[in-house]
Amino acid sequence: MSISLAAARKLCTKPEFNLVQHGTKQGMKQLTPARLRQKVTRARTLREKYRDLTKQQRGEARGKRQAKGARPAQSSDNTRKKAEIFDELLSRFQQQLELVEASQQEGQAQSAAAHAKTARPTDRAKRRKKKHESTEAIRHQKAMKRASEQKIHGHVSSAGRRNQARRDSR
Repeated sequence: MSISLAAARKLCTKPEFNLVQHGTKQGMKQLTPARLRQKVTRARTLREKYRDLTKQQRGEARGKRQAKGARPAQSSDNTRKKAEIFDELLSRFQQQLELVEASQQEGQAQSAAAHAKTARPTDRAKRRKKKHESTEAIRHQKAMKRASEQKIHGHVSSAGRRNQARRDSR
């Protein structure tokens, strides 16, 4: 990292520093692809937050923006450093995610090829037949449900019409 962990510890809150720790080589080895995606999202959110805050504080320090608080910001140095931390962290997480997903796809392709060689043709045919039967059963259930809903709706509207006809005839 361009900024040391000790400096990051001073600048970041506890949850932010926890994210920074996951960005180290040791921390990234322990993350699954799903957790890496979460970390990418969190790092991107924090990077955007601190970029926007840096811009706001820089404007306040120059006197070109209204102060958000009781007094205008004097400088945006620490906020800018935090934005740099999370920008670098985001790129690290993205690179690791790309590596993990590429290796995962290679592994899936190899296991699928190995499985295709060992699977007997009759097993595949049985699986296809089961899948076809299950989709047919689901399709039939949905059709029956739609038909029963139409019947109920038809009944309800007819009942309303009959009641209105009785009231009109009085």
